[in-house]
Amino acid sequence: MKKEKNSWISYIGGLSQISKNYELSELENVIQILSPDPFSRSLLYHGVPVIYLMDYSTGRYVTMSKSSQITIGSKADYFIDGGINYTLEIYHKEDMRMFNERIFPDRLNFLEKVPFDQHPDYLFSYNYRLKRSNGGYVNLLQRNCIIKSDEKGKLILSLGMIVNIDHYKNENPVIHTIEKISKVGVQQSCELINKKLYYLHEEDQLFSNREKEVLLWMVEGLSSKQIADKMYLSEHTVINHRRNMMDKTGISNATALVGYALRMKII
Repeated sequence: MKKEKNSWISYIGGLSQISKNYELSELENVIQILSPDPFSRSLLYHGVPVIYLMDYSTGRYVTMSKSSQITIGSKADYFIDGGINYTLEIYHKEDMRMFNERIFPDRLNFLEKVPFDQHPDYLFSYNYRLKRSNGGYVNLLQRNCIIKSDEKGKLILSLGMIVNIDHYKNENPVIHTIEKISKVGVQQSCELINKKLYYLHEEDQLFSNREKEVLLWMVEGLSSKQIADKMYLSEHTVINHRRNMMDKTGISNATALVGYALRMKII
């Protein structure tokens, strides 16, 4: 029997039956960062992203930096007092449905394969929209990691940051990435291990005619240079078509892309 996917809302609702699995003393360093001294307050409120700490077991924000009023358009107190319910009120309906029904279940499926004590080693990013007080929407990029899970792998605490990307990103597609944080000695690195595009409208995910033409030549075993010669295009353009198709499908190599196209009868 196929396992039913956990949506974000149902997952948090299910965790509400579990008692709190941490002490506030464990969070002192995080809370201290979000409660700056007067000399740092101006920089924190105006110069850096929104930083938040969310408790999945209660569906509430433990704390959030006051820069949310500038970056998001809502006071931090609204999120802290209202919890997930306030977030749901201002979340763009299409973006919420996408995160709730597709992105979060995929993210959860990934984490279920990772030992609970390694959850903090992975960084998740995606873009979405929240409604401002004036009725317009702001484009945001959120990056977060699960800093605490219980021994059964249930997510408890999520620490994240949110930045305004109005000048860089439109709403479609939603781009979700997973990065692995590694530490060797004092050096840290961040490796992209998964990138997937989620389209708000199904028709946007379909391959273009030009992309399908590139696929047909890929089935014949031609290289990007050979395909470019056949189609009277630059090799760079062909490479971009291949990359776009892999981004749309979440597939990381050409052989798997061809197999997917044949299996789904795209070509």
